[in-house]
Amino acid sequence: MTLVVGAGALPAALFLAAYDVEVFLLDPDLHAVEAAESRAVSEQLGARFQALVVQFGAWLPDVTIDLAVLDARPSPRPRATTAAPRRDLQVRTAPAACT
Repeated sequence: MTLVVGAGALPAALFLAAYDVEVFLLDPDLHAVEAAESRAVSEQLGARFQALVVQFGAWLPDVTIDLAVLDARPSPRPRATTAAPRRDLQVRTAPAACT
């Protein structure tokens, strides 16, 4: 499973889904999630693409992560509040995927 954090990384998520990778996108903005789902369906990638509205730092799905893709845009939140979710992703990502 590839976990994509942030709708700004949607192009990467769709690229991976086009290559038969199961993608799970998380974003705190409902409109961004709906737009991402709509685009995935319009590009016929809906079977391999899921999106969910999540407040970062509060919850992550209980899945084994093979690859984590993070939106590279600067976060409006202080860096201290974004460090814990990144560490959580690192712990949940399969060791073979880390290079």
